[in-house]
Amino acid sequence: MDNRALSPYVQEKLVRENPPEGVYKIKGSDHCPFFSKPQSLHKILAEIVQIP
Repeated sequence: MDNRALSPYVQEKLVRENPPEGVYKIKGSDHCPFFSKPQSLHKILAEIVQIP
């Protein structure tokens, strides 16, 4: 994950303080995965819509 809009420390802190149902990481993506890794994002979104 190469999202540098927030430091990795801040990203992990936000997840710890506001635990979501799940965390998905796209290796090699940046702040806009719909541009940098659209196929990977699509795969994750397709998985998410299957969650009851």
